[in-house]
Amino acid sequence: MMSMMRMTTITTMTTMKNNNWAEYAACRHADLVSDINIFYESNDDDSPKYSYPFEEEAKLVCSICPVKFNCLDSAINSNEQWGIWGGLTYPERRKLVRQREKEHDESFFDRIIDDYINYEHSKI
Repeated sequence: MMSMMRMTTITTMTTMKNNNWAEYAACRHADLVSDINIFYESNDDDSPKYSYPFEEEAKLVCSICPVKFNCLDSAINSNEQWGIWGGLTYPERRKLVRQREKEHDESFFDRIIDDYINYEHSKI
């Protein structure tokens, strides 16, 4: 049986899939994000690669975003290597993809949604 959260998520994703989902992204609203650079790696040459100095703040914005699954799907499908998309850093997205490539009994997109919902619930 499908959970209410999953049904709402799928409905939202289906509704926004044919539209420009990025218009609905929480990161596009100035009242939530004062500087879009919080979603990207440090420019400091001394920082390790994929160092996100504002990771917690960026992921907080993603956690309330109505299109975070669209965002995550887009980043994975385009192999986006920079920034936090859908609440995950590039190394986290790579790990998710590697885990899911090992399993092939469900659709890729459904597994991403399930993993992300489980991840969000584990933080509560």
